[in-house]
Amino acid sequence: MYGQLYYVPLYFMDVKGFTPVQTGVALFPVMFTLVPASIITGRLVTVFNNYQWPIWAGWTLATVASGLMMLWDVETPTKAWAPTLVLLGLGHGSILNAQNMASHALCDKGDEAIAAAMYAFLRQFGMAIGVGVGGSTFQNVMLRKLEDDGLAPAGTHGGAHAISALFAATDDAELRSKIVDAYVYGLRGVYGLYVGVSGLALLMSFLIRRVSLNRSLRSEHTMHT
Repeated sequence: MYGQLYYVPLYFMDVKGFTPVQTGVALFPVMFTLVPASIITGRLVTVFNNYQWPIWAGWTLATVASGLMMLWDVETPTKAWAPTLVLLGLGHGSILNAQNMASHALCDKGDEAIAAAMYAFLRQFGMAIGVGVGGSTFQNVMLRKLEDDGLAPAGTHGGAHAISALFAATDDAELRSKIVDAYVYGLRGVYGLYVGVSGLALLMSFLIRRVSLNRSLRSEHTMHT
């Protein structure tokens, strides 16, 4: 999730040419669906005492959305990328709460606090891995495309910022078009990576056992009045 939320704005700003404000507005479809989906999922899990189906549905939507993002290019219209972001928000929103509840349900009694802390830690660790590995993938895939087009100066090893500087430094329409194509190609590599990660997570989620959420909370912490 964090990796996608990091690289989607790059698409809008550097490929579509949006301003920072326009980019923020373009992210509304994912932001306005992620939080409500998380809240609704939490309620449904409580009502039906089942956290498995939101996890499966969430990873399915995230995988489909990541695959659709690989189709994005310079000419992709709003009616194409906006629904994709809605799917992405619904998917990650479902996962966010459902997996948290699963970690509490599957842990040993008395270890709920440890499970919550470990889940939060792993999410933050995943954020670092997702953004870092995504950056490496983007740079290498984009560089390969530039090399194939004979446009791989040393400065392109600086990644997205170096490409942006190179793009701004030339007025050659053909060269600028090739640079944007390489940028899109690099982003597709990142989205392809996330398709694989989401698909793997979906397959692994079928191994999650179902246990009842109706359990008493046992804690050594007490409140004195």
